[in-house]
Amino acid sequence: MPTSQMFPATLTSLFISGETFTHSLDNVLPASITFLDLSQAYAWNLPIKAAAMPPRLKFLILGEGFEQGFEDDNRHPWPRGITINLKLTKFNHPVIPNAQDLTLYLPLTFNQEWIQCPNIQTLYLNMATPRFHSDIVCTTLKRLVLSDMKAHALMFITQSRFPILESIEIIRLVSEDQQHGDLISLEIASMPLTLNAMVIGVKSPSQVTFTSFPQGVVRLTIDCEYFRLSKGLIPSSVNKLNLINYNHHVHADVLPHALTSLDMDNDKFDPSTLPNTLKSLSYYLNADDLSKSDVYNSISNVIDNMPMSITKLCVALFGSPYRVRRISNTMFFYIPKFSLQSCFFISKDSLCQFISSNI
Repeated sequence: MPTSQMFPATLTSLFISGETFTHSLDNVLPASITFLDLSQAYAWNLPIKAAAMPPRLKFLILGEGFEQGFEDDNRHPWPRGITINLKLTKFNHPVIPNAQDLTLYLPLTFNQEWIQCPNIQTLYLNMATPRFHSDIVCTTLKRLVLSDMKAHALMFITQSRFPILESIEIIRLVSEDQQHGDLISLEIASMPLTLNAMVIGVKSPSQVTFTSFPQGVVRLTIDCEYFRLSKGLIPSSVNKLNLINYNHHVHADVLPHALTSLDMDNDKFDPSTLPNTLKSLSYYLNADDLSKSDVYNSISNVIDNMPMSITKLCVALFGSPYRVRRISNTMFFYIPKFSLQSCFFISKDSLCQFISSNI
């Protein structure tokens, strides 16, 4: 059984593992602890009391055996800004820690109608049909991450329910009925106007596309096989656009005029027509059927014809990114992925040769 004498008073991180560890940690851990990981203490399953936790705790991760609840204490509140990760657990209680600025990861087993917590700031939820009740307003929630959710549940993410939501990530969105093969078009412009960042991805083989987006969003990532850009579809407020699994030509007239960053996993674009507001360009060069000279010419064409406003360029080739900063028309600064010790200045011609040499 652990005791307070077992741990040094300056300990900040503690990882506990073992299939038989079931002992209480109440009032045992030193006050200095900020990180507590019980994810591999597979049998640990005891109620967690706020008063018994270290006052500086910032990260708490629990394992698959945990299915107990949490006990608040007004005299000894939870540490402000704590992150509680329950993804691996069997937790299924409506009441969670009433911690200020809480970040919470909920597990697949969670099927409550909604959580009763007025102070949650970030929520990770994996649920096919989250039940967002109209009479429950998440007044403090700023970031929402939803996984494997059915498409119809998007209609519940509204301004009235999430009045200060700033960021939403929808991962592996699932269509309602896949057997008919009909393309489902979704309008999501009714999402909160407070959003400034959105990531939305569709789970294959769901046949889903989008015909509107929230006005005011600034950073937008779209991962959707059936999505097609069209003029005016991307809100004019977007300045950072990331297109994943987009295998279609990107025409200049479909891009927002205020765009400063464009990231896409294809090379189907005309660099001479990119907006002059663009500062960062990242693209994937499909070199499966290209020779070294083809790759050289392709990269050279992009550099010669892209707007002078672009100072950051990333060319991905066979999964390897080549990142450079433009110093002048003919000189660049190469930045390796893993080691800043290998940075160097390189001319345009040498850069094209350097990248094409990896064919």
